[in-house]
Amino acid sequence: MVRSSIRILLFAPELPGEAIATQLRNGDDQFVVSIEHDETAVLERLQDPHDIDCLLGTDNTLLACSGDGVRPVVAATDQIPTVLLTASASHDEAEAALEAGVTEYLRWDDETDVADDISGIHFNLLSSRILGALAQYRNAGESTQSQNIVSPHASRSTCRDSVPDLAHADGGQNVRQDTLIDNLPGVVYRCRNDSAWPMEVVEGTCEEITGYSAAQLESGDVLFGDDLIHPDDRESTWGDVQAALETGEHYEVTYRIETKTGATKWLWERGQGIYAEDGTLEALEGFFTDITERRGRQLRLRRNQRRFEAVFEDPEMLVGLLELDGTLLQANQTALEYANATHEEVVDTPFWETPWWPDDMQERVRESVERAAEGEYVDYVVDNPIGNGETRRVSGTIRPVTDNSGAPTSMIVSARDVTDQRDQNRDLVETRDKLEILNQVVRHDLRNDMQVVRGRARLLEDHVDAEGAYHLNEIHGSAADAIELTETARNLTEAMLGRGDNQQLVSINQVVTSAVETVRSRYDSAAITVYGLATAPHVLANDMLESVIRNLLENAVVHNDSDLPDIEVAIDHDDETVVICVADNGPGISDDRKEDVFGRGEKGLESPGTGLGLHLVQTLVDQFDGEIAIQDNRPTGCVFRIELPVVSPTPSAETET
Repeated sequence: MVRSSIRILLFAPELPGEAIATQLRNGDDQFVVSIEHDETAVLERLQDPHDIDCLLGTDNTLLACSGDGVRPVVAATDQIPTVLLTASASHDEAEAALEAGVTEYLRWDDETDVADDISGIHFNLLSSRILGALAQYRNAGESTQSQNIVSPHASRSTCRDSVPDLAHADGGQNVRQDTLIDNLPGVVYRCRNDSAWPMEVVEGTCEEITGYSAAQLESGDVLFGDDLIHPDDRESTWGDVQAALETGEHYEVTYRIETKTGATKWLWERGQGIYAEDGTLEALEGFFTDITERRGRQLRLRRNQRRFEAVFEDPEMLVGLLELDGTLLQANQTALEYANATHEEVVDTPFWETPWWPDDMQERVRESVERAAEGEYVDYVVDNPIGNGETRRVSGTIRPVTDNSGAPTSMIVSARDVTDQRDQNRDLVETRDKLEILNQVVRHDLRNDMQVVRGRARLLEDHVDAEGAYHLNEIHGSAADAIELTETARNLTEAMLGRGDNQQLVSINQVVTSAVETVRSRYDSAAITVYGLATAPHVLANDMLESVIRNLLENAVVHNDSDLPDIEVAIDHDDETVVICVADNGPGISDDRKEDVFGRGEKGLESPGTGLGLHLVQTLVDQFDGEIAIQDNRPTGCVFRIELPVVSPTPSAETET
């Protein structure tokens, strides 16, 4: 079917009027758009509007300069509908325009100062508003013609005959009636007031919406109420319509239908009762349209809104929304309670002047807001005074909210109270300082005293008898153990203080060689054999890697119950990892204790040590991004297996250890 033209008179300034007219013409070939910029010319054309179907205007052409009321052209449009394209942020002004005679309006997101920028106009929606205004005006006009209103959705000949006072000699009104029905995005109908909604007249996009032809509904082969309306919505829809009829009002209902193909769609319907001269209800007439897509958008919007609210009202977060100029638009309850402020006290205030910021921070906050408004993510930390010389620390971010093009449109501020973390860090620093002092005492004072004990014990070797020699030997052993303990304590303290983070390129060859030589000098009864030393690679570690190997070797000797401790160190590697295995012929470790032995203070029942050695080993291997595990040796003993990532030496690498 060829669609008839809809003639639109656009009353707007030259800019952006010409751009709006061009977009309307290009967007829908049924729109014939003429444009006027002068109010006098518009008023003259409205005196005989036979060639105009709709007047489209803007704020400065339809609304009074004061923003209160409308201009004279609106009053002159009593024969055609008027659509207002408004850039006003006030819905009250738009509603006031409707009350003053405007038929429909569309909100225009005009956020630029460019005169011909129309990017904020949704032209598809504007087209629907124009068509809707035509339908609304036509229905309203017909309802005033007589008490017995002939359905605007009956046959076109009936429609034309029912409004003789609006017809023109040239038949222009008939063309507009045809055009309106052809272009309505839905269905106009007349039906009986029965829960099955038997249709008498159906016109419009019936088959597109329902899957059934208008003839199937009009013949009664398909009943709208029984065959189309969703079973769960039939009772409520019937009840809402009957309630409106009892009060003599129009009814508006939203419900689901099941189409011919079984698909579920949402419809919006508006209608009214048609009464005989004696007041008897003859039929219902109305219009319904498919809102499935719109309802889906609304549901997604509500779902996103709930998600936003859930994030915005996080009780653990201080959250605010800012304009690009830094004005606070909204703050969540947590933020308000934190500042002991009300919504009215902080909204519409520059963010840096709100109670969350001390005076000496305001300029820094203002600069941070300006950076975020340009698209930067800005982190901040502030200590807010709370009296008695105490403060609470807040850590947060000011980040931009952008549109589809990436341009910032607003900003979100989020922050969290991190006072507890700050205080814990302070306590940790104090603990580390105390541990450092203890480490110095153990390493220097106690170690020096033990060296004096060992020296004096050697001087007594030639002055004691056999029984005294036994006790002197015990003194030597205990002093050696105490000195070894200071070394272990030093290494463990270094690891706990995070000194292991200072890593460099380390040669496995040199580390293993040094550790083996140290243990051999202390335990001359143990046999230690090393394999794979020549090709051993480099790793990232520090000088405490030697403590790892030495502790494993000493553990293998000290816990060995054989007559001759036999220790093997095997080194194997590929391009990514190096594996160092320390195997012994001792009693081994049961499976249920293989994980426990690395715990602090864990040691064997016969162990003379402190149990810190293997805990130190685990701690250091973790610092070097490695792994350690215990396996069984054959026929007896166990194998400590260390795996570390390999690093290839480069000319720029630090001097190796």
